[in-house]
Amino acid sequence: MYSDAGFDVSRCGRYLALCELDPQVGYHLRTFSLQRRSMGVALQTVALPNCPFVTSVQFAPLPFAVLIGYGRCQAPALAQAPQYAVLRCIEFQPKPGGARQLTEEVELFAVDSTDESNVALFHPHPHACAELGFLYATKDGRIRAFKFDRTGMQLGGAGSS
Repeated sequence: MYSDAGFDVSRCGRYLALCELDPQVGYHLRTFSLQRRSMGVALQTVALPNCPFVTSVQFAPLPFAVLIGYGRCQAPALAQAPQYAVLRCIEFQPKPGGARQLTEEVELFAVDSTDESNVALFHPHPHACAELGFLYATKDGRIRAFKFDRTGMQLGGAGSS
C-alpha cells in the first residue's frame, strides 16, 4: 500500500481512504477497514480514469463520500481551452472484498475547470457536509467554494476569491 497523494481517516476512525497508483490501470481510490476485527480489509476500489496525479483525499465528516482533488488531468485538444476535472466526489459504499468499481457507478459529482487544484476539503461541520459543502484551493492562490444539492443533483458555485 503506497500513496503519493496522502490519505485520510474518517472522523469515526473506522475507515482509511487513499489513492493508489497501479502502473497498469492508473490511479484508483481505495478504502480500508480500521476496525479491530477487520483491520486492513479492502472495502471499496474505484478506478480514476485519465488522472496523472492526485493532490488530496478527504472523507466527508459523515463517512458517506470521499473528495479527491486532482492536479492537471486530461490533456485538451489543440483547438480547445484547457478544461479538466479538478476534483471528484465518490460515494463511499463499503463492501468487504473491495471489488473494483467504475467511477461512473459511484461518482456523486465532478468539477471541471481550468484551475489546478492544490487541496480540496469538505466543510468541517456535519450539517454543512450533509449538503456537500466543499472548497478547493488553486495553485495560483484562489479559493473556490461549492455546494452540491443531492436532492436536485446540482452543483452550484458559492463564490471564489
